[in-house]
Amino acid sequence: MDEALAQVAVDLARRAYASLDLGWGDTGNPPAGLVRHFMRTFAAEGVITLHARVTGEDPHHMSEALFKAVGLSLAEACAPWEGTSRSTKGGLD
Repeated sequence: MDEALAQVAVDLARRAYASLDLGWGDTGNPPAGLVRHFMRTFAAEGVITLHARVTGEDPHHMSEALFKAVGLSLAEACAPWEGTSRSTKGGLD
């Protein structure tokens, strides 16, 4: 991931939405449009809210950082929690 930094927040409370600031264009490898399409589809089909921002110089490193950050955010969101719910609305249903 070298110079890339990805910041991701997810919410699993059944609201499908993706806000993405990818920081590179469709001339990169991989093209930002392809990554954007994947993330939006992932959020829609998973019925999750996903916010992501990526900075860096190399689109390949930036996409690696993004996918790793999404995975880590999902792992944290799914981890056992002391109490009834991680939701401020009282439940995840």
